[in-house]
Amino acid sequence: MSRLELALWCLSWHGGCGIAQATLECGKGLGPLGLGGIQDRKNLEGIAMKKNSGFTLIELMIVVAIIAVIAAIAIPNLLRSRISANESAAIGALRTLASAQTQYHAANYAYASAIGDLHDAADIAAQYVDANLASGTKSGYIFSVASTDVNVDWSATAEPVVSGSSGVRSFSVDQSGVILDTGTGLPI
Repeated sequence: MSRLELALWCLSWHGGCGIAQATLECGKGLGPLGLGGIQDRKNLEGIAMKKNSGFTLIELMIVVAIIAVIAAIAIPNLLRSRISANESAAIGALRTLASAQTQYHAANYAYASAIGDLHDAADIAAQYVDANLASGTKSGYIFSVASTDVNVDWSATAEPVVSGSSGVRSFSVDQSGVILDTGTGLPI
């Protein structure tokens, strides 16, 4: 088939829709026939449409909106998890204080009247709690120990440093060893 026959066949096959479309559809170049000078399909596509790459503003805004929704869901859960972890750590620290007071009483025949009495940095045998707890603040809670009569009783409390942020509930324990939620008065 000659080039002229091919051109006429493409035009007749496509119903006289034009040389450019016939060239694109058939995939054959019409070349030097003087019918547009387009040599092949690749050249025609390059002339017909320029391809843009990248993201549009709308696409970027949708991605930002999706990230914002995910953050709005995840951040409150993360904060609740942190508060729950701080409260669990406070309960554990009160158990440690109850055990430390029992050990202190066995060694000294009296209860400690302050939390600092339960940690003597100079004497390893007198370190009933770690230095961090003995400082009075640990895991978002402030701890205190008090005694009305060091021979008979003692009590310890744990209050959140920032209520609602580092913890929601307050706790207490006494010589009985029962840890209470001070808000409700119920045991934990």
